Amino acid sequence: MDSVIYVVVPGMSRRKSVFRLRQRVGKYRLERRAERTPLWEKFHATDTVMGVPVVLRIPERQLVTRAFLDQFREDSAQIAGVEHPGILQLRDASLVDGRLLISSTTGLESLQERLTRRVSVETAVRLCDQLLDTMVSVHRQRVVHGNLHSDNLILFADGTLRVAGFALSRALTQSARRCRGFTPRLDPVEVGLAPDSIRWDTHCAARICYRLLVGRELEEACEGTISLNAARRIPVSTLRWLERATSAQQRGTYHDAGALQRSWQRVRGETLRLAGASGKRPRTRPRLRLRAA
Repeated sequence: MDSVIYVVVPGMSRRKSVFRLRQRVGKYRLERRAERTPLWEKFHATDTVMGVPVVLRIPERQLVTRAFLDQFREDSAQIAGVEHPGILQLRDASLVDGRLLISSTTGLESLQERLTRRVSVETAVRLCDQLLDTMVSVHRQRVVHGNLHSDNLILFADGTLRVAGFALSRALTQSARRCRGFTPRLDPVEVGLAPDSIRWDTHCAARICYRLLVGRELEEACEGTISLNAARRIPVSTLRWLERATSAQQRGTYHDAGALQRSWQRVRGETLRLAGASGKRPRTRPRLRLRAA
């Protein structure tokens, strides 16, 4: 199941793209299309002035309103004041012929692309650590991401994970909500949370941890008991932590990423011990049925 939390606005994704590969848009040359959603097109491009590769996001023209630009400027100034190695800051933003061009540093791949291959428990724990550490620093400054998902988490060759999409995500989703026919792919209201809130960020971070550790999307696991392989990968205490962190009934438990991280630290060690255990594992493990969020 697709874990991307963007919105569907009728008609947007069906229109033919106005951009061509190798086309010059402002100072950028479009090299390869990376993604097209109802909100934006994303390209691997070259900054022809500096001669460096970048990731270029171009929001849909009708979403770039005055309210969007006001929100984007406010959030850009706010996140620029937060210094953390896990934040992927924007390189540049410019308006060209009514189109907003937003560039950022290119990484090795997104977490969404990495999840198409097997992820070991040790790697999953390391990525959860980095994600939560970044979001703790962000929430400490009362900054909200607003659209945290695996495609906004960028992996680099040295193994680091950095969170992209600050400033842009919240402005885009707020602008899209004003469009007729707005349909969220994952609605905060369904889990009793306010959109664009720190609690919503925390819930989304927990869902990403769930996908990394269990190896399946939350909705897939909630259709029944988790797979035997997942039960062997991680201990029951970690499964119960994930259930608590992602459950709609427990939405008030973790008010920010700091609270989520503290509870994660209590089960992290056991998770790594089970993953690295060389002895014989129990032949049977308790079956844990997860409540639907």
